[in-house]
Amino acid sequence: MAERKKIGPISITLRFTIGFIWLTFWSLSTMCLMLLALPFRSLRVRIGNFCGKMIGPVIARIVGAKVINPDAEKLNNSTPAIFVTNHSSALDVF
Repeated sequence: MAERKKIGPISITLRFTIGFIWLTFWSLSTMCLMLLALPFRSLRVRIGNFCGKMIGPVIARIVGAKVINPDAEKLNNSTPAIFVTNHSSALDVF
């Protein structure tokens, strides 16, 4: 297993601040758009998916998470795939 890098207190504070601002901005923007799109279910789904695409990768990069698929060689790039993760709690990410 690879050795973990130590993260200093300034880096942690900066990462937390940037992540909090990014999450707050997209969450508030999404809530406002969702209220406007309340009568249109498919539009709300698209807005939610877009918000997830904007929040997820940035937060994952800030916390230093790396997606590792041990069975990557078993995937066929020419067909669609569904990836399912098993989380028993919202704290599993941490």
